[in-house]
Amino acid sequence: MRLFIGIFLPREVLDYLYEVQNNLKKSLPAKITWVHKKILHLSLKFLGEVNENKIDEIKEKLNKIKFKPFKVKLDKIGVFPNENYIKVIWVSLNPKEEVIGLQQKIDSELLNLFPKDQRFSAHMTFGRVKFISTYTQVLKLLCYNLCIFIIFKLIIKFFAIIF
Repeated sequence: MRLFIGIFLPREVLDYLYEVQNNLKKSLPAKITWVHKKILHLSLKFLGEVNENKIDEIKEKLNKIKFKPFKVKLDKIGVFPNENYIKVIWVSLNPKEEVIGLQQKIDSELLNLFPKDQRFSAHMTFGRVKFISTYTQVLKLLCYNLCIFIIFKLIIKFFAIIF
């Protein structure tokens, strides 16, 4: 089964991000597969295909990780790999140092089971781009939606294995 380690967001944040997605759906000159709000999460580590008999060992290792709850807020909308070739639309959280610190603890604890993430970027995949007709218009609309982000402050208390 395909697994991630991640953080789920509170319902009010998911509802808000769903509204942003709906506004973007109506206005972007692009074909995008949007991540459904029920599965929208902040990935801390992608594990890939994992044999079911390894799940207990993964849980045991993850239970050893201790961290203090920390506050983050929605930060910005961005794109991968770059603004000239958009394949993914994402939302970041800030301050990212806390998220990166937690990700590094997870990486270290699972090092003998999974390879270390070379380039971790604290973000939630918001949508996967299939086709864009006008890049400049897409970037302008993404910037506008960034500007209307409501400041949600979240307290991160736990993470989970996501199936």
